[in-house]
Amino acid sequence: MVENTKTGKPLCNLISQILTLVNTLYIYMTTILASLVKKTKLLHDL
Repeated sequence: MVENTKTGKPLCNLISQILTLVNTLYIYMTTILASLVKKTKLLHDL
């Protein structure tokens, strides 16, 4: 059973790792965009 799970799930593990990475990058990008928008709004208010 242990050998079967090791050989049978590398693709699933890879996919889950990629999805986690994409999700983290998405959150990171949205945070940066939000801070940029706030900065530009502050500049426009001045």
